[in-house]
Amino acid sequence: MGKTFICSPNKLLCVYQGLESHLRDLKEVVLEAIEKKKLPRFLYKYRPLNEFTDSIIINSSFWFARTDSFNDPFDCNLTEEINIKLSDFKRYISKLGIPKTAIDTNLELAKRSPSIIREQAIKSRAKTINSSGLLALSQIYDSILMWSHYAENHTGIVLCLDLLEDPEFFITPLKVNYQKTYNPVNFFGRATDMDYVKKIIATKSKDWEYEQELRVMKDSVGEHSFNKSLITKVYFGCKCENSEKIRIKNMFKSNNYNGIKFFESNVAYGKFKLNFSKYT
Repeated sequence: MGKTFICSPNKLLCVYQGLESHLRDLKEVVLEAIEKKKLPRFLYKYRPLNEFTDSIIINSSFWFARTDSFNDPFDCNLTEEINIKLSDFKRYISKLGIPKTAIDTNLELAKRSPSIIREQAIKSRAKTINSSGLLALSQIYDSILMWSHYAENHTGIVLCLDLLEDPEFFITPLKVNYQKTYNPVNFFGRATDMDYVKKIIATKSKDWEYEQELRVMKDSVGEHSFNKSLITKVYFGCKCENSEKIRIKNMFKSNNYNGIKFFESNVAYGKFKLNFSKYT
C-alpha cells in the first residue's frame, strides 16, 4: 500500500507560491525572447473549417497532440543508437528507485543480450515523449503549400496569435531545427530528460523547412485554454465560401472575442503569391 503525505496549509501555500513564482519567471523568459527577437511576436495556425476548428473558437482552447499522431514517420522519432553503453543503462536504472537486486538482474540480462538495452531505450523514450502534448504553429501565414495542406485546399482559415497577449500559453516554445541528416540519439546517455525531449521534438527533415514551424510543448496531451485576446487576426482562404466567412465572423462575435481583424486572400495576378485584403 502506497504512502500518503499530508501537507500543512502553510506548506501547501508555499508550494503554490513557489509554482506561481516559477511560472512568472518562465513568462518573463518568453517576453524577453520576443523583445530580443529570438521568438516572433506573431504565430499562425492553419485550420480547415470543421467541428474541431469551431471548438477552438467556442472553447478558446487548442488541442495539444501526442507526438505519435503526426503525419511524418521521422517526426519525434529519431533513431536510437545501436550500441548503447552498459554504463549508460546502469546509470539510468540506478536513478529509478528500484531495489538493488532488480538493478543487478537487469544488468545481468543486458550483459547476456545487449540488444535489450536498445529495446528498453526505445520503449522508455516513447513513454517520455508521448506524455507531452505539442501544438504546431507557423511563423508565416501566406504559404501556398500550407494553405493547401492544412487549410483544406485554401477553403479554411489561418488564425494569427499575438504572443504578447498571452505569454503564459507559450511557455516552452521550441523552434524546429531542419536538417538533412542527424546523429542517432541515446536515451540513456542524455544529460536531462528535457534536453533529450527538446532535441527529439525540435529536429525535423529539411524537406519541411517551408513550414517555418515553432512548437509549443505542454506537460499533458489534450486541450489547453488561451486568453481570447490571443487571436488578433483571421485570414480566410481564397476558396473559402462567403457563407463560411460570415459564419466564422459571427462565431467569434457571439463568443465574446474583441478587436479581431478579418482578411480574405486572393490569387495574385501573374505571380505564385497570395494577396490579402480586409474583409468586412
